Amino acid sequence: KNIATTCLQIAKVLKLSDRLIEMANMAGYLAQVGLLAMDPALYKVPTAQLNEQQRKLFYTHPATAQLMLMPAQHLSEVAEAI
Repeated sequence: KNIATTCLQIAKVLKLSDRLIEMANMAGYLAQVGLLAMDPALYKVPTAQLNEQQRKLFYTHPATAQLMLMPAQHLSEVAEAI
């Protein structure tokens, strides 16, 4: 939720169109879908407690989400926004 809120706030500050503001918000939520493809141990502990390799892997979750969502044509714009 925090990522989506941050995306929404940034989109509003940038004075994007209503459509793009909604897309930014949805992209913030859907970026978290990539966590489903990871070992839960990576996202159940604070990132400060992860070693460098684990942290790098953790931060790939938005790219993983993008790959997972691309086949859904109705979400392709949101997937690109991620």
